[in-house]
Amino acid sequence: MSEEIISSIEAPRKTTKLIGHKDAELTLLNAWKTNKLAHAWIFSGPRGIGKATLAWQFIRLIHTGYSNGEGKGGLITNPDDQIVKHVMAGTHPDSQLVRRSNNARSPYKLRQEISVEDIRSMNLFLRHTPAISEWRTVIIDSADEMNLNAQNALLKTLEEPPRNTVLILISHMPSKLLATIKSRSQNLSIRPLSDENLAPIINQTMSGLSDYEKNILIRLSNGSQGRVVELAEGNGVEIYQIIKDLLSSLPNIDRIKLHKMLDRFSGDSGENTFRLFNSLLLWWIARTIRYISLKHNDVRKEIPDDEIEVIKSLTKYGHEQWFNCWDKMNNLLHPSEVSYLDKKQVTLNVFSELIKATRN
Repeated sequence: MSEEIISSIEAPRKTTKLIGHKDAELTLLNAWKTNKLAHAWIFSGPRGIGKATLAWQFIRLIHTGYSNGEGKGGLITNPDDQIVKHVMAGTHPDSQLVRRSNNARSPYKLRQEISVEDIRSMNLFLRHTPAISEWRTVIIDSADEMNLNAQNALLKTLEEPPRNTVLILISHMPSKLLATIKSRSQNLSIRPLSDENLAPIINQTMSGLSDYEKNILIRLSNGSQGRVVELAEGNGVEIYQIIKDLLSSLPNIDRIKLHKMLDRFSGDSGENTFRLFNSLLLWWIARTIRYISLKHNDVRKEIPDDEIEVIKSLTKYGHEQWFNCWDKMNNLLHPSEVSYLDKKQVTLNVFSELIKATRN
C-alpha cells in the first residue's frame, strides 16, 4: 500500500502531457514572463485532476528558463533537455519534493502525515545557495497532510522567504491549511476536467468498455482523471451497480450479496476494494443529500433516470435522517478509525446506519 501511495505522488514528476487547465497554464506563464512570480502558490482542487502534473511542468519551466509552448500558452519544456531530465528523475539539486516520509524506527512504515522534521529538512534545503540554477523550488504533495507543527514550521519560511524560491503546495482540501499559510500564498484554483477532456482518455485506455460503462465512469469521476483510472482498475462500474442494488432494497438488505462484496476486502487488493466501495457508497449518499438540499429540478437533469429512482426511494424517509446518517458514516470511515478496525465490520456498521435511516 505504501508503495502505491509513493508511486502516485512521484508519477506526475515524470508526466509530460497535461490534459486541460489551459487557463491555469496561462496564469503561470504570464507570472513567469512578467517577473511577478509569487514565492508560494497553492494549487487547489479535487484530487486526481492534474494539479501535481501542472506543478511539475511549471518547475521544469522555472529551471530551464524557457517554454516550448509559449506560442500556445503552455508550459511545455523539451524532455531531451538535461535539466528537464534531472527534474523528472528527481536528481536536480535545486528542486525538492516533500511528501510523507517513513518512520525513523522499525517497522519504518509510511507516516500518516507530513511531519515537522520533513518541513525542517525542506527549510534547510531552501537556505542553501542554488547549485546549478538561479532558483530553488519545492513541491509539497499534499500540503493537506502536514500536521500542525509542520504547518507552523512552513509558516516561518513563508514569512521570510529566501530569495529566488518557489514553493507549490498541492491541496485537495485547502480548509485543512492554516489561514496564515493561505494568506501568504497565491491560490491557483484548478478546475475538474470536463467530460470532453475525460472521454478521449477513457476511449484510448479502456476501449473494451461499453458506452454505458464509459458514461458511468465519467459520472463517478467528478472530473478527475486519476479517479477514472482508479475506478477502471478496481471494477468500479461493477461495485457501483452492487451498491445501487443494495440501496434500492433498503431497509431490507440482500445479505448474501453484501457479504460476497465484503469477502473481496481480503487478499492483496482488499484494501483498495474497501476504499473504493465505501467512497462510492458515500458518493451515493452525497448525491441523495444534494437532491434533497437543492430544488429537484436543478439537479434532475444531471442524474440519469435509473439513479433518480433509487434516490427517490431513499428521500421518502425524510431529510434529517440522511444528514445524520452522513455524519455517522464519515465518522465510521475516518482513516484514523478504519486503520485499526476490521474492514468488514466497519462496512456492516455503515449499513446498520443506512438501515436505521430508512426505518425511521
